[in-house]
Amino acid sequence: MRYCLALLFVMLVALPAAHAQGKGTPAEDIGGAYLEQGRNANGSTYSGTASIEVAGDQYRFTWRIAGHTYRGVGTRTGDTVTVEWGEGNRSQPYPVIYRIAPGGVLLGTWDNGRATDVLTPRR
Repeated sequence: MRYCLALLFVMLVALPAAHAQGKGTPAEDIGGAYLEQGRNANGSTYSGTASIEVAGDQYRFTWRIAGHTYRGVGTRTGDTVTVEWGEGNRSQPYPVIYRIAPGGVLLGTWDNGRATDVLTPRR
């Protein structure tokens, strides 16, 4: 009986807590400078740089790609950051949705999942 109670404790308390600790990266850790690689919905590729500024519960993104600057503001839920973005005053109909991967790499999709964007921290 004691073994069953110990096993139940591990399954209900210890394992979910350990999993939650290892999931994602703390909010303050994703702020900084990144190298960017992406693929547009038409299959063409692009590269550039990006920066993320953490301001409370908001994430201010700036992407610099081929002489253009794009800006967005995101929110985070767990290991997912959703960023509304655009160039100048033109906002895009679909957000960039990033998943925070090990090492602080951000794996994103945009254009309703038809395009990808990968941000790798500059170290």
